[in-house]
Amino acid sequence: MATAQRTLARRTKGSRNRAKARLRVARLKAKFARRRKEALHKATTTIVKKHGVIVIEDLEVREMTKTGRGTVAAPGRWSKNGPTRTARCSTCRRG
Repeated sequence: MATAQRTLARRTKGSRNRAKARLRVARLKAKFARRRKEALHKATTTIVKKHGVIVIEDLEVREMTKTGRGTVAAPGRWSKNGPTRTARCSTCRRG
């Protein structure tokens, strides 16, 4: 990914080679997004199948950090996990 992005940065704007490099970066980003989504689905399916009761707590992560501004890892970045897990519960007939 980094190599493709560096290649894109070196290409002349408006050129055909830049367009091809841009498409390559876009394909790689989509590929990584699909991998993350699949990993999330696999994890939630495993959780739902292994446990009978699942409780999701709504925490104010921002206020739990030292400065109150959040962390480098950006609190709330796993926010898709809750809805995915809920949907997975209904798919697996639990909940």
